Amino acid sequence: MRQAQAADWLPSTKFVRPVPTADAVIDAALLERVEHAALSMPATLIVAQAGAGKTTLAAAAVERLPVPVAWVTLDDLDDGPRALLDALVLALDRVVPGGCQLVRQVLEADVPAAQDARRAIGPLLNDVVASCDGLVVLVLDDLHSIHDPAALASVDYLLARMPDQLHVVATTRTEPAIGLPRIHGQGRLAEFTAERRRVDPISSAAVPCRRRWP
Repeated sequence: MRQAQAADWLPSTKFVRPVPTADAVIDAALLERVEHAALSMPATLIVAQAGAGKTTLAAAAVERLPVPVAWVTLDDLDDGPRALLDALVLALDRVVPGGCQLVRQVLEADVPAAQDARRAIGPLLNDVVASCDGLVVLVLDDLHSIHDPAALASVDYLLARMPDQLHVVATTRTEPAIGLPRIHGQGRLAEFTAERRRVDPISSAAVPCRRRWP
């Protein structure tokens, strides 16, 4: 009997980019800034409280990108190092030609990296480098669902070692407990933050950009 895999347990809807509703109103200038950030910056962070429209903004921005986009909507069941890694692999499987074969071999083998999700990020990134000629964008929607220190360490490791072929866009209600100051200091982070109030619909005043774009 075949052993159950992560793909058997996780609903495919986690990996589908939501389609903004017809009545969603997003400031055109803001949308253009987020789109530009996703293409030009290794990491883009959209921070706003529940109901502010983070997911809508991210979904609308990446819809317009001329590059493959991998999407994963995170929840509390992903709040662990191996569970998060499985979600990342399945998301990138959809856009990496041939799938993420190297990291799967590592996870199936009896080697130290198979027991350490942070170390297994390396083979995952190597899969992207080996198989993708151009840029791929990975969206981590609802990153605030991840609290486990080891899982957050994996996210930090991912952001610190991303190749030129991979950019990450994350939406979250609060800034994650990872090395954002370091990434920002390296000029690798664009951050969009909302005012402390509910905003419906999204407006450029609600989510000002901390970086000035040309």
